[in-house]
Amino acid sequence: MIETVGETVEEAMELLSRVGLNDAFLFLRTYDQLSDGQKYHYRIAKLVEGDKQWWLMDEFAATLDRDTAKIVAYNLQKLAHLIKVYGFLLQSKVYLFWRASDFQ
Repeated sequence: MIETVGETVEEAMELLSRVGLNDAFLFLRTYDQLSDGQKYHYRIAKLVEGDKQWWLMDEFAATLDRDTAKIVAYNLQKLAHLIKVYGFLLQSKVYLFWRASDFQ
């Protein structure tokens, strides 16, 4: 998995660690060997790596329970703040929007 994220091993470890995949054994697994939750974190790492100004996610964390989804959304918001992107997360009856200027 570590070869599929980032341009260097150091960058890959940084990205994966930011999204909660910081176990050395996970770095050596393939995507298919990850649990559903780990796959979700991996996809977030790929989103961050994409270097886009906007993140739009429909049915964000739909498979997660409400409390876990809130935690993941909060952590995504913190990460977005760090790299200064805009985001819009859609989840049944819950909408979360942030913009880079919220963090200045």
